[in-house]
Amino acid sequence: MACRILAAALASVALLAAQPKVDARKAERLASQAERLEKEGRQNEAAALFAQAAEADPNNIAALKGQARAFLAGRRFAEAEANLKKVAGLQKKETEPEVWRLLGEAMKGLGNPAGAAGAFENALAAGARTAQTYRSLGECRLELNQPKAAVDALTEAIRLRLDNPEPYVLRGRAYGQLGQYRDAIEDFDRALYLRPGYGDAFYERGFAYGQLGQFDRAVSDLTQALKALADSDRQAKSRMLGYRGAAQEILGKTDEALADYNAALEADPNNQRVLSARGDLYASQGKHDLALADRERALAIEPNNPYFYIARGSSHHQLGNHQQGIADRTRAIELQPELATAWLARGSARLLMKEYEKAIEDLEQAQRLAPGDEEVKAVLAKARSEQEARQAAQAAAATSGTAACFSAMPMKAQMMTSM
Repeated sequence: MACRILAAALASVALLAAQPKVDARKAERLASQAERLEKEGRQNEAAALFAQAAEADPNNIAALKGQARAFLAGRRFAEAEANLKKVAGLQKKETEPEVWRLLGEAMKGLGNPAGAAGAFENALAAGARTAQTYRSLGECRLELNQPKAAVDALTEAIRLRLDNPEPYVLRGRAYGQLGQYRDAIEDFDRALYLRPGYGDAFYERGFAYGQLGQFDRAVSDLTQALKALADSDRQAKSRMLGYRGAAQEILGKTDEALADYNAALEADPNNQRVLSARGDLYASQGKHDLALADRERALAIEPNNPYFYIARGSSHHQLGNHQQGIADRTRAIELQPELATAWLARGSARLLMKEYEKAIEDLEQAQRLAPGDEEVKAVLAKARSEQEARQAAQAAAATSGTAACFSAMPMKAQMMTSM
C-alpha cells in the first residue's frame, strides 16, 4: 500500500516538473515591450516578444492578442482564430470589442463568412462601432448573398469615413446584386473620384454598364480595369477579358470578341465561362466542330451545369449526332427538372426529328414551367400544327388507298368472270 502511495506521489511530482513554469510578471513585461515596438512599426520584433510572453504565460491576454494580430498580418488565420477564441474564453462576458473584430477577420480569412458576421455583430454590440468593423461586416453580408444587409452596413462605414473608396465599391456591388445598377454606378463614380485609376471600381462599373445595355461604356471601363490589373492575377485577367469579349460580341465586333476570349483562355485555360462563350461564338459562325470542342472542355470542368449540356446538345444536332443531342438535353433535365429552357431545347430537337408526340409533351412541360414565355408558346404551336398536318396527310393517304382498292374490285370481278 505504502509503495502505491509513494509511486503516485512521484508521478505527481514528475507531472508538475513537466509542466511549463508560468511567469506572469515576465509575460506582462515582454507583452508591454512588444506593444511599444508594434506602435513603432517594428512588427517582426514585436511578434517575437509576443511569442516569448505567451510562452512565459499561456494565458496572458495581451500576449495572445498581440500574437493574433501578428498571425493575421501573416495570413495565419487558423492560429489567429485559436488565440482569439482562447482570449474570448478567458474574458467570457467581458470580451473586448477588438477581440471580436479580430476574430471576425480571422474567420473571414478562413472562408467562414457566417461565423465572421456573427463576430463582427458582437464587436458592434460591444462598442466597436468603427468604419472598419462595419466595412468587414458588409463584406461578409455580400458573401452570404445578403445585399440589403450589406448596403446597410456599408452605408454606416461610409458615414463614419467618407474618404475611403473601398466601401463605395463594396456598396456598389451590393446595389448590383439588388439590380440597382444606377445606384451602383454612382458609388463606383465616387470611388474613382477618391482614387483615380482604381481598377476594382472600373471593373465593377464596366459590369454595371453592361447590365444596363451600355456596352461601349462597359468595354471602355473594362479596358481601364485591365490596365490597372497586376500581371500576376491571371484569373482576374481572364474574367475581365471574358466580360469585355461578351460586350464586344454584343456590339457585333466578333473579331475583337474572339481575340478577348482567346486571351482570357491563355490567362486561365480552365475558365469554363469563357469556354462556353467562345463555343457560342463559334456556333453562331457555323463552326460547330470548334463549338463542340469548347463545350466539351467546359463540361469537363463543370460537369453538373445544365446549360452546358443544352449547348453541347445543340452542337451534336448541328453535326448530325441527334441521339447524343437528345441525351445531353435529357441530362440537363435530370440535373434541373424545373429548368424550362432544358424542356424547350429537348422539345425543339424532337420537333426537328419529327417526333411530334414526344416534342409536344416536352414543350407542354416547358410551358407549365414558364407560362409567359413567347418562344415556348410559338414552338409548341408549330409542333401541334405540324402534327395535325401529318395526321391529315396520313388520313388522306388512307382514304385514297381505300378508294383505289374499291375501284379495282369490278375489274377483278370481270377478270374472274371471263376466266
